Amino acid sequence: MTERMNAIIWDGTPYPGGLSYGAFDKPTLPEDNWVQIYNRACGICGSDMHAILGRTRHLMPDKNFPAVIGHEIAGVVTALGSAVTDLKLGDRVAIEPLHGCIDFGESCMKCRAGLFQLCESGLNVLGMPNKDMMPGGYGEFSCAHRSHVFKIPDSLSFAEAAITDVLAVDVHAANIGDPQIGMKAVVLGAGVIGLDMLQVLNARGVSEVLVVARHAFQAEKARQLGAARAVLTDQNVALAVADFTGGRGADQVYECVGGSADTLAQAIELCSIGGKIVMIGCATQFAELDIQTMLFKEIALLPSNSYALFKGVSEFAAALSLITSGKVKHKELLTGSFAPSDYEKALDNMLHKRKNNTIKPIFERI
Repeated sequence: MTERMNAIIWDGTPYPGGLSYGAFDKPTLPEDNWVQIYNRACGICGSDMHAILGRTRHLMPDKNFPAVIGHEIAGVVTALGSAVTDLKLGDRVAIEPLHGCIDFGESCMKCRAGLFQLCESGLNVLGMPNKDMMPGGYGEFSCAHRSHVFKIPDSLSFAEAAITDVLAVDVHAANIGDPQIGMKAVVLGAGVIGLDMLQVLNARGVSEVLVVARHAFQAEKARQLGAARAVLTDQNVALAVADFTGGRGADQVYECVGGSADTLAQAIELCSIGGKIVMIGCATQFAELDIQTMLFKEIALLPSNSYALFKGVSEFAAALSLITSGKVKHKELLTGSFAPSDYEKALDNMLHKRKNNTIKPIFERI
């Protein structure tokens, strides 16, 4: 008889009607090199919200529903495959949710090179029903390949560790952008991605960072976390950046908004001659860009997709190291803890960020 667990269950239809809280099949280890985890904390990600609101529904086959989502996970090891010898039951861990085909016995060229975010067979994301992946952190238990399970120290809370996935995205963006000490950078967006991007830049010695925020509480948080300056989107951002850079424009612009915003076009305006734009935000529509200005200014537009290995080193592990060393502060980003059974209250908190001063709400279990 299949064991069951408690979970927030998505039937594939748009929220609020598509979610319920109840019993779901508990995942079991698919192979000897996999690990089962009891999920103590799971972040509520913007991509989760896009999915349940129906915006990415076309990417998720009907056969994958009902599903349990949630990919920002930390918890405790509860079962080990026979090939896993360097973990033990009870270990505190964070899960890297991105899995390439190599974790399922295949080996495309990108996964062999450590670029599993570009898997030629299609990236598997724990807690996203785009492929035949296992239940995510909105349920009590998840399973992950051993290579994507990282121990965390007792000094780090499960909640702080759960959102390592967010930080790894910014570590990857910085590796692509290669910012240098003395540069002046602009971060467009002050959600959790933008605020972690700010901290990664600071950790790499770039202290002159201007953050553009939509809401006043986000701008204030950016200042607390090390922004040299923070301005609001309804101000004259171009004038503020010109003043900040002595009229040169930013050496680098990190676009952390995506969606339907015109921030990529704005990044071109704000970027200096010979500068770089690193595109992190996931756009939901085509963007009109001033290609001629990019040409004349020789601006490099660098897409940054998730994370993987960089020069053979796990970017997720690098992100975890930044948190444990205190160079990046995650406790300051957590703005609400909810029991999974209170999912409606938690998601309402996420949907009304301005009213609730929300940056990163999280589900937690005892």
